[in-house]
Amino acid sequence: KKTKGFGRTLVDGMLAGAVAGAAVDLALYPLDTVKTRLQTKTGAPSFQELYSGLSASLAGHVPSSALFFAVYQTSKVYVLEGVFGGGSAASQLIASGLGNIAASTIRVPTEVVKTRMQSGNAAEVGECVRDIVKADGVKGLFRGYPAFLLRDLPFDAIEFLAYEQLRLIYLATLASGGQIGDVETAVIGALAGGITGALTCPLDTIRARTMNEAGLSDRLYDGPFETAKAIVEEEGVAALFSGVVPRVVWLSLGGTVFFSSLEAARSFFAAL
Repeated sequence: KKTKGFGRTLVDGMLAGAVAGAAVDLALYPLDTVKTRLQTKTGAPSFQELYSGLSASLAGHVPSSALFFAVYQTSKVYVLEGVFGGGSAASQLIASGLGNIAASTIRVPTEVVKTRMQSGNAAEVGECVRDIVKADGVKGLFRGYPAFLLRDLPFDAIEFLAYEQLRLIYLATLASGGQIGDVETAVIGALAGGITGALTCPLDTIRARTMNEAGLSDRLYDGPFETAKAIVEEEGVAALFSGVVPRVVWLSLGGTVFFSSLEAARSFFAAL
């Protein structure tokens, strides 16, 4: 892995991450919209509304995925594996956390705008941004940041750990020199995404409820722990799992699309 050089590893990671992030958004955005509507209790979307906020999502997901993988791959290969050993769970967990913190600086503002648009509270990206900034200042674009990290840090840690460890387990069953094919990558990606989606659904519900109130004067929710308490007291524990079925379906399919695109992009850029 290290024979590529730091610069090449960095660039390859950025390009592969950008391709994978765009592929997931373009293929599965309608399911994400349905999930968000269920979580924010804003009613079923019309056909035209299924792609509401897609431009905001792409504007954040593509560069943030690129940044995530640039940090994830370089920190894992050049720092963490030297400390914890190649293929170690510790290096994967820490690298995903570092990548996520870096990517969140881009993803959170676009996630706030996307959530507002998906829930039907805004119709146009520019107008949505202006309304949020007018009401809350620039900090309004980072509303729900703690809830976002509370969801995404464990999500990415679990998903990437599951994906990498499942790959290592499967590789160990193959004959010497055997390689993981496209079908196996798709299945492993689906398992990693679906399992992680189910486990982190309550955190995603909390994130959706808080971000959906960006730019509003009358708010029901504050921090992530207060939001969780309010949801449980008013609606019961089951409400934390609102949208769990479309979330698991979306993330299982998303795992397939994301990791398949990621590995294909990695192979393509490595061959250049």
